[in-house]
Amino acid sequence: MQERISQLILEKTDGGRLIMQELFPQWQGSKRPFKFRDERTASASIKLINGVYIYTDFGDDGKGRNAIATMCKVQNIDIKEAIKNLCEKYQVHTNQNSNSNSKPKITVLENFEDWTIPNFYLKPKPKISESEIKYIGNFVSQELAEAYNLYALECYIVKNSVSGRITKIESTKDYPIYAYINENEDGEKWFKIYQPLAEDKSFKFFYKGQKPKGFVFGMDRVEAEYVEKSPENFHRKLNPSSKLPYIAITSGGRDMLNMASMGYPSVCLNSETAELSTEVISRLNEIAQKVVYVPDNDDTGQRLADEIYWKYPSIYQIKLPEKQKYGFEKIKDVTDFVKSYKSEAKTKMSYFFKGAVRSEFWDEKINISQYQVEYFLKKLGFFKIDEGDIVGDGYKYDSEKSAYSFVKIENEIIKSTNPSKIRQEAIEKLKEMEVPPPILDIIKSKHCLKEARIKDIELYKYKKTIQTKDNQTFRFKNCKVDISKNNAHSSKPDMAEFSEKVIAHDFKLENSPIFSLSKDFKTFKKNKENVFLNFLINTSRMHHKQEKNKKSGVIDSPDLTPEQQREQHQNLISKLYAIGYLLSEYKDPMKRLAVLIQGEEEANDDNKIGGAGGSGKSLILEALSKMGGSENVDGKDKNFLENSHIWGNVTPNTRYITIDDTNKFFNFERFYSLITMGVPVNPKNKPNYFLEYKKAPKFLISSNYAISDPSPSSSRRSLYMYMSDYYNANKNSSSHSPYDDFGHRFFDDWNENQWDDFYNLMICCVKLYMSVPESEILRPPMEEIEKRQIRTQISETFIAWADEFFADGDKFNEKLASRDLRDDYFLATGDKMKSTAVFKRRLKNYVEYRRLGKFNPEELKGRNGRIQTRGSNGKTQDAYYIMTDKEKPPLEGEDKGFQSSVPF
Repeated sequence: MQERISQLILEKTDGGRLIMQELFPQWQGSKRPFKFRDERTASASIKLINGVYIYTDFGDDGKGRNAIATMCKVQNIDIKEAIKNLCEKYQVHTNQNSNSNSKPKITVLENFEDWTIPNFYLKPKPKISESEIKYIGNFVSQELAEAYNLYALECYIVKNSVSGRITKIESTKDYPIYAYINENEDGEKWFKIYQPLAEDKSFKFFYKGQKPKGFVFGMDRVEAEYVEKSPENFHRKLNPSSKLPYIAITSGGRDMLNMASMGYPSVCLNSETAELSTEVISRLNEIAQKVVYVPDNDDTGQRLADEIYWKYPSIYQIKLPEKQKYGFEKIKDVTDFVKSYKSEAKTKMSYFFKGAVRSEFWDEKINISQYQVEYFLKKLGFFKIDEGDIVGDGYKYDSEKSAYSFVKIENEIIKSTNPSKIRQEAIEKLKEMEVPPPILDIIKSKHCLKEARIKDIELYKYKKTIQTKDNQTFRFKNCKVDISKNNAHSSKPDMAEFSEKVIAHDFKLENSPIFSLSKDFKTFKKNKENVFLNFLINTSRMHHKQEKNKKSGVIDSPDLTPEQQREQHQNLISKLYAIGYLLSEYKDPMKRLAVLIQGEEEANDDNKIGGAGGSGKSLILEALSKMGGSENVDGKDKNFLENSHIWGNVTPNTRYITIDDTNKFFNFERFYSLITMGVPVNPKNKPNYFLEYKKAPKFLISSNYAISDPSPSSSRRSLYMYMSDYYNANKNSSSHSPYDDFGHRFFDDWNENQWDDFYNLMICCVKLYMSVPESEILRPPMEEIEKRQIRTQISETFIAWADEFFADGDKFNEKLASRDLRDDYFLATGDKMKSTAVFKRRLKNYVEYRRLGKFNPEELKGRNGRIQTRGSNGKTQDAYYIMTDKEKPPLEGEDKGFQSSVPF
């Protein structure tokens, strides 16, 4: 349909001339080159070729394009939008097949007796009109059509066997009707009626009469040319010298005639999906030196081509171009090819036939065609891929190392492979084809499957799916899912994707909402039960200890205050948002963030390297890994960044990097440039390259410790996922795990429906992330997180000393000599503080952590900017001052969520 509309547009615009004049006012119809951009020498030209104006820009890619394709290129729009705009501008009606002219004349008859066969009559025209011939093909003649038993009909009459109604269908100048008229072995006529413009597709083709089983259209034509039609020599074998050079097998009658019109005797089956028999193949091989199968370019055609390639090793194949010569429309079959290439079609087709291939890539003398070996490997799914195409502009080619990798593409999934595996699979396929051992030995000895010989196999041009702020795509085994903030829809994959990005699940999309949020993104409502959503709810319940009825999956228990409910809603929504952020491949320049997932409990041993666990962080990490595109790094090693190949396994297909279980001394500052600028990739034995921010993966950092650097720079780069202690694995308390709530192990015990629920939830998280304005970030309640960050700057030893020192409340609102405080600290703890500056910083953080008031207020500082007093030794020294109206600091354990006796 799109091709037909494009043709109508070109006809309406004088071959595209009117469109070209509007796109390029400077052209003015001249044959001379003109300037399209700011350039010294004119490099663009427009020429009239076969009635169509073709634009070529030698300053760009040098490809010829018709007016519609040129408009797409110049205005950066797709073909559908271009056709829509042009139809409106030039008043081209797109319902050409459904208007009153493109219909047959239908008459109901009272009676009819002159049936050609029972209950059916047809009347061929004496001659096929010029327009009727033109519709079949540019080069088809009256004589050729009749030789293949094709006739134009004036009408046909049919009687309904049930109602007895007699209907006459007449062709018109705008509604041609054709018929293939044949006889079966009993001399009885049968017909295949062809109505190309039928609105009801079931009437486009239909049969009347007794059609022979396994009938091959065109077979009588090719046999009639070389075999006398008499019973005694009908099956006589021909001498090789008298064989036809070629016979083509096409997918339909119209293609058969178009192929024959270019000089290639052709046959076709009853339908594209009808099965070729061994008898037919044997007979065609007797008649022709090469039998060439010409498949359609659609999915069905290519699937059948693969089946025939392996089932019939002697049959050659050709591959038609996928797109028209001067346009973006696809070429589906031989008929489209002839229309597109016009006068060049015959010459072009001759090249295709000379380069025809088959799975028997050797001849009778065991001469091996390396070209055919490469095609054989292509049919097995093997290609090479340019790593620069994957990485993009950041890739640095190294002349001493190959920039290509071998891959196997199967079911639109790309997997890395190597020459050894390619050779092994090729040999196994040859054995499966029952190639005789002597021939197999010769093939092995020829080294045609060695790396040096197969390095020129076809280059696969990988097209990465473009992810935008308004659209995200997930690829599953059976479908792809396109996601916008308002909707998600699934469809069949239309391009190959790397296995790392393909989710290994046959997915069923469910578009009914799993949860709802208020317009301000502050209130959550669950719409349906979902196992993983209930788990996320439970890990967001910061105040669960105050709930009397601890029912799983409830975020707003009536036992909580409105403020506590609000905090839990905020915590849950921020988790859903953070998941959506990680899974979205669009890199928003306004949100250069790392996701930090931390538990509520914290370690309280100053010298302890590990922290408390069991809050559910690991389950979230594992869940996100099921979405594909993750790379994991062990964060327990504090020196892991010293490894020069630490990011060596990162590729442009990596969605995010997980730094798992970082230790207490993790330095977040070293990740600043990785988060905001990009990732340097230094794979072993390959060129290094840099993934700029837009192409670089995001970071997910898991820890049992708060970040030790709560600076504004760290805060700007952080998006927290805050885990409550609803789930725990503590030695000092009873353990509670997701298994206790849900009665099964996550992931391992899930059925197909639970997996679908999980993936649908992940899609909803992405929709949430896309719905939030670019200027907003949905964070969890930060007060508790910020307090934990401050606590890491103090040390548990210092906190214990300070709580005791200030317990009586008599040390506030007075000057405290710094030397005296340090001496008291040393006597109580035995910890000799490194410096006065460190002690001062810890004391200041302690005041902020306990919310005691102002530390060293400005109004008490002298001209030198310091507060001073006389110490116990009688000498003047620096002093500290805590201005507060509190009588004493809060007792340990009064702060919500903090207990110094529980490890963090």
